[in-house]
Amino acid sequence: MVELGSKNIESNNSGEKREAMPAPVYYVESPTDKTVLVGIDVEVVERGDEKYVTWHDTAHERMMKAVEIQQKDDYFAFRRDNGNEYYFEPMTCNVYNEKVKDKLKNGGDFENDAALIEAFRRSIED
Repeated sequence: MVELGSKNIESNNSGEKREAMPAPVYYVESPTDKTVLVGIDVEVVERGDEKYVTWHDTAHERMMKAVEIQQKDDYFAFRRDNGNEYYFEPMTCNVYNEKVKDKLKNGGDFENDAALIEAFRRSIED
C-alpha cells in the first residue's frame, strides 16, 4: 500500500484528510464494474483508519471504501473490500479517442488535452 504524502493533503476539523490525485481527469477502468468510465477531481479521503476514494463522473459523485491503494506517478489504482479493482489512467486526447469517446452519448472532438480536460471539468459544474 502506498503511504499518503503530505503534498495536496487538506485536514478539516473532523480529522478527515483529503489528498487530490495528480491528474484532474482520469479514464477509469474496472474488470468487474462496467459503470465506471471517467473520474474527475479524484481524491483519497482518510477518516480515522478507513480510506475512501471519491470522484465525479459526468453524472454524479462516487465514493468507495478502499482496502488497498497504489499510486505511481499520475497513475492510480485501488481495491475495494468486495474485491473490485479500479484503475485510473490520466485522460489525454489519445486515451479519450481510443477508450472513451465511443462510449459517451455525445462524445465530441477536441484539438488538445487542455480543451478535453476543461470540457470534462465543466461537465460537473452544470
